[in-house]
Amino acid sequence: VRALGMDVGLWVEPEAVSPASRLYAEHPEWAYRVEGRPATLVREQLLLDLGRSDVQDFVIGTLDRLLTRHRIDYLKWDMNRPPTERGRPDAGPAGDLDLDAAHVAGYLRVLDHLRTRHPHVTVEGCAGGGGRIEHATLARTDVVWPSDNTAPLDRLATQFGYLHAHAPHTMSSWVTDAPGVFDTRPRSLAFRFVLAAAGVLGIGADIRRWSAEERTEAAAWVARYKEIRTVVHHGTARLLGSPDRATCGVQFDEADGPRTVVAAWNTGRLDGAPLMPGRPDRLRLRGLDPAARYLDAATGTLYSGAHLRHSGLPLSWSAGHDAELVVLTRQ
Repeated sequence: VRALGMDVGLWVEPEAVSPASRLYAEHPEWAYRVEGRPATLVREQLLLDLGRSDVQDFVIGTLDRLLTRHRIDYLKWDMNRPPTERGRPDAGPAGDLDLDAAHVAGYLRVLDHLRTRHPHVTVEGCAGGGGRIEHATLARTDVVWPSDNTAPLDRLATQFGYLHAHAPHTMSSWVTDAPGVFDTRPRSLAFRFVLAAAGVLGIGADIRRWSAEERTEAAAWVARYKEIRTVVHHGTARLLGSPDRATCGVQFDEADGPRTVVAAWNTGRLDGAPLMPGRPDRLRLRGLDPAARYLDAATGTLYSGAHLRHSGLPLSWSAGHDAELVVLTRQ
């Protein structure tokens, strides 16, 4: 992997345990259980009681060994196995225990250890999609996973909601194969790349099945993303419109620079027909200097800030063009 110029990542789920494992055979009391009730298997797994200090120590020791013995740069901590029987053996009635709070405190203790002991490792927080996106986790991780639903139009709505509360540099967003599992409405490869470029872009598709043309297009989008990534991650993000409208977007303004990046999507008719026949759709940008001039180097068009704020950035959609990434440079 490193010979290809890539880093190594590991996907872990340290809270889940198989009933057939040696760990469970040696420590059955470490799994949540209510006396007198059968255990419920989810994904052929039970859930470890992370509120116990000995379970926390076991998880810390396991992760320390993995991250010390191997050159792992990226750790994706997932939690796909939800709590069911919320009891602790020999600890009294389950209703008298605050196991949820104890579990979260243990989870945060492990994350604090990871940050202190392995500061070079990028940590992604993930749990059944967005089940653990809150400030305590964000303070201890680098990125989080907003949703397991990566269908393009559904994902657009999810990311719009996410950006109302959290910063783009924490939003992991993958280009996956479309149509999606939950939403079969087709959208282009460009749509999916521009969508992922509004956060921390990754690729979760089976690129072996992509055509040579698709791989070439993907390489171009990755290169474009790297050019504007610092603006997206460290600039000011402004939401334009909403996914309920035919055209929506996100505007990113460079913190200490001249660039404004606009990620725009057509969410309307698949034939790309505008609301007004013969006219492009427009996104009214926000926060620009009305007296300044902004150059779109890709087209050579020079706009005034007043025009972009009041008339809007024109976007000509078509059946084969449903997304755009526009870079404007203040002159």
